[in-house]
Amino acid sequence: MTNFEQPIDRLGSNSVKWDAILKSYNEENLLPLWIADMDFKAPAGVLQAYQKLLEHGILGYADTPDTLYTAISNWEQEHFKLAVRKEEILFFSGVLAGITTAIQAFTKPNDVILIHDPVYPPFANIITTNRRQLVRSQLVEENGHFVMDLADMEEKFKQHQVKVMILCNPHNPGGRVWTKKELYQLGELCQKYQVLVLSDEIHQDLVFPPNKMTSFFNAGDGFSDFSLQFTSMTKTFNLAGIKNSVVFVKNEKLRSQLIRKQEENFQQEINTFGLVGMEAAYETGEE
Repeated sequence: MTNFEQPIDRLGSNSVKWDAILKSYNEENLLPLWIADMDFKAPAGVLQAYQKLLEHGILGYADTPDTLYTAISNWEQEHFKLAVRKEEILFFSGVLAGITTAIQAFTKPNDVILIHDPVYPPFANIITTNRRQLVRSQLVEENGHFVMDLADMEEKFKQHQVKVMILCNPHNPGGRVWTKKELYQLGELCQKYQVLVLSDEIHQDLVFPPNKMTSFFNAGDGFSDFSLQFTSMTKTFNLAGIKNSVVFVKNEKLRSQLIRKQEENFQQEINTFGLVGMEAAYETGEE
C-alpha cells in the first residue's frame, strides 16, 4: 500500500517543483503549489518493474509490447466504458507533444484554433509557436463553477472559421468535470462547423463523486469521427518524469494523417522507462 503521509525531501534532486524556488523567488521556505507533481513515491508495482529492468542491466531499444496495449484498453474499458483497439492507440512522449503534432497534422500556418479561457497555459503557447492563430472563448461563472459559453463559441466558429478546438476534459485549472450533456452540446456545435476536437483527458482518473467522467468519444454518436483523445497515466500515478502518453484515434483517415506527421517529426519512439512504467501502473496501480 502506498504511504501518502511519508515526507520525502526532494531538495537537491533536480526537482522542477522544489529546486526552482530559490532561483525564481529568492526565498527558501516557500511551498510550491504551482505544478502537477505530487510528493509521494511511485506505486510499488511500478518501482518493482523498474527494479527488474535494472537488474537485467540492458537498456537498449525497446519495442511496444502487446501487453501494454492490452493494459491500456482494459483500463479505459473498466473505468470509462471506452472501447479502444490496439490499432487506435498511438504513443507520444507527452500529451503536449501529441497535441502539437496533431496541430501540425491537421492545420496549416495561420489557421485558427480555439481554446477556453482560462485553460492550461501551454495550449496557447503551442498554438502561437506553431504560427497558428489563437482565439479564446471565455468560460462563464454560474453558481460558483465554470460553464461553456456556447453562443460565444458558435459566433467565433463562424467569424474566424475555426479549424480546431483544444478541449480540456476534465478542465484544468477550473476543476470542472464536463457533463455528458455539456460535451454533447459542444460536439453538436463542432460537427455543425466542422471543427476538429483535440480532447486532453489526462485528468480522467482524478474525478470525485458525484461527478462522472465522460470521454468525448462517448458523449455522442459519431463523435470519434471528428475528435482525438489524449491521455496518460502520469498524472494519475505521479509519473510525469517518465514521459509517456497515448492518443486514441478511431477515425482511420485522421489516424493516418497523425501517424504521417509523427513519422516526419520522428516522434514514434518512446523511451523504455515510459513503456515499462505505463504498463506496470495500469496493471498494478488500481489500489
